[in-house]
Amino acid sequence: MKLYQVIDGTIINIRVSSEASLADKDWIEVPEQSNGSVGDKWPDMFDVKTGRKLPKQELIAKGLEEDENEIYYNMDDPNDKKPRFQLGKLEGWTKEKPLDEPYQKFDKQKTKWIVDIEKKEKAEKDKVIADKEQELAQVQGEIDDAERRCIRSIRAEKKGRTTEKDTENFDKWDSLIENELRPKYNKVDAELKKLKSA
Repeated sequence: MKLYQVIDGTIINIRVSSEASLADKDWIEVPEQSNGSVGDKWPDMFDVKTGRKLPKQELIAKGLEEDENEIYYNMDDPNDKKPRFQLGKLEGWTKEKPLDEPYQKFDKQKTKWIVDIEKKEKAEKDKVIADKEQELAQVQGEIDDAERRCIRSIRAEKKGRTTEKDTENFDKWDSLIENELRPKYNKVDAELKKLKSA
């Protein structure tokens, strides 16, 4: 006869003997063809009539065995994922699928991914600052270009070769700088400083 010693629903010993007594504590008789192993859950993992272990996919579906191909995610980096068979200990890994969200973290108390508000707000602020810096650089570029266009008129005046066209050009570009570009630069610069200090 074949016997399993079962404690708390787990096979801890297997005995094949004609002398084994069913009176022994925690021992149960099972069919000869039963293919259980120490550590298996009895009777959850078995067809009790035949004593045969249930198919692997059925055991996985019941949560009694792990799917070695199931994907696990690194709790510190949701982009780092590996199948179960590539991992030793599961500490720091979860089966919980990450959110469709670039800024997230794993909440160990809730055992799920949550939006990382702090990181998200910082990234959004950094983007607004970067956009504002780009806008400021663009205005500075326009000022530089207008100043370069004024240089010809200034040089002509210094050399005493000023024409009516030189005067018109100087007035046009100097007016653009002083009345449009410089005020725009000052406004964007003030907005940028305010953003950075917030």
